[in-house]
Amino acid sequence: MTSNSKTTHKGSDQRGWIEREELLRLLDRSDNYALTLLLAPAGSGKSTLMMQWRARRANQSVASISLTRRDADPVHFFNRLDTAIRTVVPGYDGLSYNDLSAEVALPAEVLAEWLAEALTIIEQPLHILIDDFQLAESSLIHDVLAELLTQLPENIHLILASRTHPQFSLSRLKLDDRLLVIDRHDLRFSERDCEVFCARLCPDLNEDTRHRLWEVTEGWAAGVKLGMLAWSQGGQADSQVLSGNLPELVDYFARVVLHDLTPELNRFLLACSILERLSVPLCNDLLATQDSEAMIEAIRSRELFISPVEDRPGWWRLHPLFQEFLLARALRADDMDIPGLHRRAADWYMADDDEEMALHHAGQLEDQPFFESLLATCCDRWLHSGRFGAIVHWVLPLPEEAIQTNTDLSGPLIGALTLSRRFNQAQYFIDLVRNAPPSAQRGRFVHADGTYFQETMLQLFQHDTDFRVGADREALLSSAGHHDIRAFCLAILAYHYLLHAEFDSALHYAQRAKDTLAQMGYAYLESYADLILLLCDRNRGRMLHATQNVHLMYARYDDGSNGPAWVNGATAKVVVLYECNQLAEARQLCETLLPLVSSACATEIIASAYLTLIRILELEGNLARSHRLIQHLERILKLGNYDRFHAQVIHEQMRQAYRSADAERIEWLAVEYRLRERYVAGEWSRARHYDEEWERSGLAVAMWLQYQNQLPRAEQVLQAVAETLRAQGAYARAVVAEANLVVLAWQTGDNEVAFARLKQLVERYGIECLNRTALDEAPGLYQVIQHAASQQQVLLPPLYLEMFASVIARAAIVVEKPKEEEVEAPVESLTEREKDILDLLRKGISNREIGELSGLAVTTIKWHIKNIFSKLGVTSRAEAIVMANRSPARFGIKEGRSERAG
Repeated sequence: MTSNSKTTHKGSDQRGWIEREELLRLLDRSDNYALTLLLAPAGSGKSTLMMQWRARRANQSVASISLTRRDADPVHFFNRLDTAIRTVVPGYDGLSYNDLSAEVALPAEVLAEWLAEALTIIEQPLHILIDDFQLAESSLIHDVLAELLTQLPENIHLILASRTHPQFSLSRLKLDDRLLVIDRHDLRFSERDCEVFCARLCPDLNEDTRHRLWEVTEGWAAGVKLGMLAWSQGGQADSQVLSGNLPELVDYFARVVLHDLTPELNRFLLACSILERLSVPLCNDLLATQDSEAMIEAIRSRELFISPVEDRPGWWRLHPLFQEFLLARALRADDMDIPGLHRRAADWYMADDDEEMALHHAGQLEDQPFFESLLATCCDRWLHSGRFGAIVHWVLPLPEEAIQTNTDLSGPLIGALTLSRRFNQAQYFIDLVRNAPPSAQRGRFVHADGTYFQETMLQLFQHDTDFRVGADREALLSSAGHHDIRAFCLAILAYHYLLHAEFDSALHYAQRAKDTLAQMGYAYLESYADLILLLCDRNRGRMLHATQNVHLMYARYDDGSNGPAWVNGATAKVVVLYECNQLAEARQLCETLLPLVSSACATEIIASAYLTLIRILELEGNLARSHRLIQHLERILKLGNYDRFHAQVIHEQMRQAYRSADAERIEWLAVEYRLRERYVAGEWSRARHYDEEWERSGLAVAMWLQYQNQLPRAEQVLQAVAETLRAQGAYARAVVAEANLVVLAWQTGDNEVAFARLKQLVERYGIECLNRTALDEAPGLYQVIQHAASQQQVLLPPLYLEMFASVIARAAIVVEKPKEEEVEAPVESLTEREKDILDLLRKGISNREIGELSGLAVTTIKWHIKNIFSKLGVTSRAEAIVMANRSPARFGIKEGRSERAG
């Protein structure tokens, strides 16, 4: 179709374009089509048209991205797409496609289905604009969009601007009348457009020349503009050139345009042609000048094909056609030191912490030693910050001999491959380095003898809980001849002991690792040590302490970069927000976090981030996305020996099925994952050594038995699990097992036992243990708490009730009085014996010692202490002591220090 455009001249617009009303109305028809394709060569005005059209739709939902060469990577492309849509539709769930998704090679139809489901949630009309789509070279991107278009909701419209035809067929869309194509013929300038454009750029050009220019360029926007610029700057076109083809026209007009510029501006443009993007600081450094701002302004004022980069303030880009011409000219110029420009650009980007662009420019040089030296520096930075994916991406393509002999490359690569779960490749390079002649080795780690450490790290991550360091612990540390590797060893040992729930040892090594890594600037590994410390505290039941430290950790790494260290801190905070019942905040942070969870993240991070969002989505009723993420996580976990994390997924699936009373799925899970078979074999008949896979699977088995109303059998399983967890000191998980025992007694109708178990649980672990995890993983617990509180069997602090108001109703519940009212409690509520015991409590004397002093049995003392707690409205010894210390006289206690004498 041809556009007879009604053209509007915007005299105040300095961006070098005119509004073409007819063409804008043509693009308005995209409202009626699933896909609108702007298909035309470079310089046809596709980007300008999309920019104008988007400006006209400022009050409507229009998500827009302009692709760069980095968007050939599907992870980068889909993340940018998610971000663009979420910018205009804040509640959009997103595809959450990341490195892990790429690693498990999810089929295009699966990704398209997920993307379609996410888009279905959007109610208002939405246009998605993707410019320079020819840069999305990955076949996966094209396959996903092709599949998506078959199921795209009617209110969603996709607009692609591309120089080349998409890699998918458009036949079906054409047959269904769901495709609008705007091609080079629609985009070409009419003669009227030429006249209006000329009135702006070249008002003195005569009518015959304008007509001739329009004919020769065939209305090609870039050619028209270059021609007018050439004439406006004193150029004179000859008839022989004007009869040539379009590339010749570009070359001719561009030479004419440059001819009229100052030598300084000419040199500036030629030098900048090597850059993908321009900025004043970069150009100043490249040309050793302070005039770049004036130069860029001069280019803009002359309408020389420069435009701002939308999502990067202060950055500009040259039009690809103009840049190609300039670069070709620069390569022929004798006075242009192109290698020197690339080297200075590489140095500038390194100083600006953009290692990938630095390596891009270094790669343009025929100087392999310089490139490898720069890459070694980048690897060191990435090792400190935790960007292991970048290490693999840049080092792996090098010749093997370059990696084998340079420990600054081989060390980071082996570590990155191990942490990315590419175990076979890691082993290959360990063997490769081991076989290198010692005389050929170079780099920082050449005398470190790091292969023993690398082997140990590989075995630990490859075999998870099946691997034991044992007596080799000290050998591992002593083998670390380099202080960096010694610090890594400490972190590895801490993680090893965490896996085996040996929390004291894990704490010891994690604290040593944290202190050492912090001094050495290894932010990611320091955050990893922080995470281990927090997990130890949490598992030990020190919930308040762990929660406080999580917020401190998150604040420490929340520098706006959203780097790997932030991912660790954010994951910890997500879990805490969920446990404190702040589900909206937890989900919001999760949505930011999940696209950043990569294959280089610790499996604890991957599982925690996914499972927390999975659970929140299920609680909110978004079952489709919750189940989708479960499937995705299962695929990820198949990449390694991760039985314990797989058991977490099974447990979550059973929990969801139990909550929805899905009998068929409950039975399917029991059979599919061999839970029935293992139970019949007696695997949970008694307590045993700690094993997280056994614990999580046992909890799933208990739910299966509960649903079948086999309550005594369920209780046997739960008792075995609870006893094992208590013996190991894994108190956070013991809370869940014991909470299920509370619910089990309630289900049998034995309220007295249920309340007794609940009170024992609170006394043993504190009220803070009854967090969202316990409430969700022991379905029905909230009902027991509510009834127990209404009968004054447990006293719930106001803060607790406020935190869990969405779960536990406040009606008919007797709450703990605020502290200022507690100190006003009548003194006579305590007996004389109780006053004496309270006084001894505040002095730090144990129950056994109180018995020895008073002549009472320990059981009698415990009974008195329970009465004291009940009368004072507290739930722990610590709270009773605080209250007594605030006003001892009111309780018949002498003023004085409460610390224990002697």
